[in-house]
Amino acid sequence: MKTTLQLPDTLYRHLKVTAASEGRTLTEVIQDCLQRGLAARKPVERKPAYRPPLIKSKHPGTLNLTSEIIENMLLDVPPEISRK
Repeated sequence: MKTTLQLPDTLYRHLKVTAASEGRTLTEVIQDCLQRGLAARKPVERKPAYRPPLIKSKHPGTLNLTSEIIENMLLDVPPEISRK
């Protein structure tokens, strides 16, 4: 596959000198550098997506929940205690 790269002049010159001194093509040197760079990377640990707890209601649509009430439920704060 062909692609276009924008490289700083100094990096390009360094790659050309390396290719010439090793008797390889510029493409071979860039491919080698990319493969080594990718192989050296540590896999990124992805955190699972946050899933808020499901709060089931015995009578859907009848609760008037505010953000404060939901926050207190998530923090296990008793309903009679307000964090104002």
